[in-house]
Amino acid sequence: MDFTLKTYKLLLHALRNQGFSFLIFEESLSGQQTRSIVLRHDVDLLPLNSLEFARIQAEAGISGSYYFRLVPESYNENIIKEIASLGHEVGYHYEDVSLAAERQKTKVERQKFRISNLFGLQDRTTAGLQDNGRGVPGLREEETKRRSD
Repeated sequence: MDFTLKTYKLLLHALRNQGFSFLIFEESLSGQQTRSIVLRHDVDLLPLNSLEFARIQAEAGISGSYYFRLVPESYNENIIKEIASLGHEVGYHYEDVSLAAERQKTKVERQKFRISNLFGLQDRTTAGLQDNGRGVPGLREEETKRRSD
């Protein structure tokens, strides 16, 4: 397939000629539109590419939805503002759960390193804490595991 910007422009033009309308995500929630398309863009790594798509869509009189992650590879305030100024919907690409899991994994690895280096011991078990529903951390038994070497 030809995934060039030229082909993207031709696709938008062809869809419009076929009677499709273009909606931002928020507009699509009403469920009353027929023959409509939501151009949703999850901006993961290449915000400059997303800006180029936003410009192409704006030139064609089409608004899309752009969702940005809060990581350096995606989040660029100037690009976000420019995309919004072109009439596009801008939102947050939700990923808190995966970010929190990665941070927790890093904390555990740092703690194991400290235990090993400070006490000259090999960490053989890991215990995790979680909120027990009353706002009080409690031991999560399934995370306390015996390791074998």
